Amino acid sequence: MDSLTNLRFLYLRCSKLNVLPTEILHRLSRLKVLSLPIHICVPIEKVEALKNLEVLEGRLNSARDLNRLLKSRQHDKRLSFYRLSLSSKRYRHFDDVHILSCRRVQFEDGSLMGSSSRKDGNFLPQDIQELIFDNSGLSSCLMDDFPILNNARDLKSCIVEDEDKLECIMRLSSANEQQSSGAPFQSLEILKLWNLRNFIGLFVWEAAASLSPFTFSWLKKFKIGHCCKVKKLFPQSLIHNFRNLEELMVFNCVQMEEIIECDKNEGGNSISADITFPRLLILHLRNLPQLKSICKGLIICDSIRHILLEGIKKIKKVPLYLQLLNGQPSPPPSLILIWICREDKEWWESLDWDHQNASGVLERLVRYFDGQWWMAQDQPSNTGSGPVDN
Repeated sequence: MDSLTNLRFLYLRCSKLNVLPTEILHRLSRLKVLSLPIHICVPIEKVEALKNLEVLEGRLNSARDLNRLLKSRQHDKRLSFYRLSLSSKRYRHFDDVHILSCRRVQFEDGSLMGSSSRKDGNFLPQDIQELIFDNSGLSSCLMDDFPILNNARDLKSCIVEDEDKLECIMRLSSANEQQSSGAPFQSLEILKLWNLRNFIGLFVWEAAASLSPFTFSWLKKFKIGHCCKVKKLFPQSLIHNFRNLEELMVFNCVQMEEIIECDKNEGGNSISADITFPRLLILHLRNLPQLKSICKGLIICDSIRHILLEGIKKIKKVPLYLQLLNGQPSPPPSLILIWICREDKEWWESLDWDHQNASGVLERLVRYFDGQWWMAQDQPSNTGSGPVDN
């Protein structure tokens, strides 16, 4: 390879490659695409010297290496595409998404723990589209660790799994409002939160503060599971931020009490109001044994197609708005199926409705499924719309 000085593309995703001849990389000055196997760490000091590099795939040791790589390219051509895994473990793998359509960074396996870069703020590529945290060592607040997300205008997907210290995504205070004029997550379309044992909610208020109306304004898919300390999911006052939501899946959050938390008046009394989700297609609520309220008012969503309910027996009323036609309730025009766990059939039939004929009108859309189906679906990457009808 010493003579391949004109080489532009080097693809080395070989599982049996154990040693990378790093001494030759600095000779490949015209290299544009470099893909390394994930079990071999990227030689950061060699790669940062490749000034013509446009595409990079591989594993970095820590956030420090990522910061170093990005700083080295501040005055050179930026990477057009990248898939970077920050992990101390050798045996990870990349999925089959083609590298020439990917702008992803994955923080894994303690790669943020003890990071000195946290003091000055962690770096991320400005055009990042996918961000993954998996047991990486995040602190109690994601935005505290990555304030740069205020300006990540291309970020489309964020997955957070197995982060034991994480309590919230954003900490809202008047100080934060003054310091930042950005709108974090304004282009985010997919958010998945999984197995966060100390997570208490998307937002934590430390003082009276407002949230930019653009934050989460393009979120389409929100999936949260195995977050045992969450009690309230959405504040009613911020529900307009989620107006483009298409899929909402909440499961195995054993302390969840309200999906949409009621606002309070000055006397501390709840203020009920109807809520509109103009684009909601899929609603899944499963194994939420303490859930007492989905919404105090009605939920208006003519776009809804699939509803799936299981293990929410403290719910007395499903607040689905049913339009009256000739004095009779009518299901939302797009509603195709309502999935109910077979074990919850008696609960479903005992629900209160605003109209006495509502239960009969909806019954033709109901399908019952066995709870065992969920065992095969209980994974963070699964977003199926419903079980197979038995």
